[in-house]
Amino acid sequence: MANLMLDHIQLVKKTQGQKIDIDYLVFLEHIAYNLDDISEETKAAFPEVDWTSVDQFRTFITYEVQHFKLGDIIETVSPEILMLSHTLPLLRDKLMKRLEYTRKEYVKEN
Repeated sequence: MANLMLDHIQLVKKTQGQKIDIDYLVFLEHIAYNLDDISEETKAAFPEVDWTSVDQFRTFITYEVQHFKLGDIIETVSPEILMLSHTLPLLRDKLMKRLEYTRKEYVKEN
């Protein structure tokens, strides 16, 4: 999930000043389709993760889906998106560390 979000942020940065093409819109729909709500159970299982960045990204994607059209030009990249480009790697790293720890604990138990 975090990698998908980071891929999109990189695409937005790369597309800045250019017209939105069909590939951008297809990728946008792909992200919107695959970015599910995070359940309260998942949030409780990972209390060390700052889930607000995921919520902010979801809001951003919803805005893009509703407003961006083929041929539109991305004039600027918002400060919020630039902030996410820094916080999302931290989110990804925390999730990967937690997953690795869980795998090791599972192997020990079995």
